[in-house]
Amino acid sequence: MNNETGSRFADPDLWIRAAYMIVFALLSALSRLITLVVAGLQFLVVLVSGVENRNLRDFGYGLAVWTRQTYLFLTFNSEKKPFPFQDWPVPEADGSSADTDASVAGKAE
Repeated sequence: MNNETGSRFADPDLWIRAAYMIVFALLSALSRLITLVVAGLQFLVVLVSGVENRNLRDFGYGLAVWTRQTYLFLTFNSEKKPFPFQDWPVPEADGSSADTDASVAGKAE
């Protein structure tokens, strides 16, 4: 093992990132369950009332964007940690939930 490799093993910032990665990996697994619950609730609301619940839709949007941000962080495509280190993602102010990759992506924050 050369000196450069040894210094990476001793880098506390890398180990701190590893701890964050473990926490965010566990939270992203939990987000799958939450997504299923939100989708099921939204389906029931539409089934009963015929109208979607705006709060559930907006939360689902935020959860989808948060999950994407989490995966970008976990795969070293972003150094930015997702919520709670950033604001919770919300749909555009005009009321539209962004359906395109460009608007959801945020350029690999």
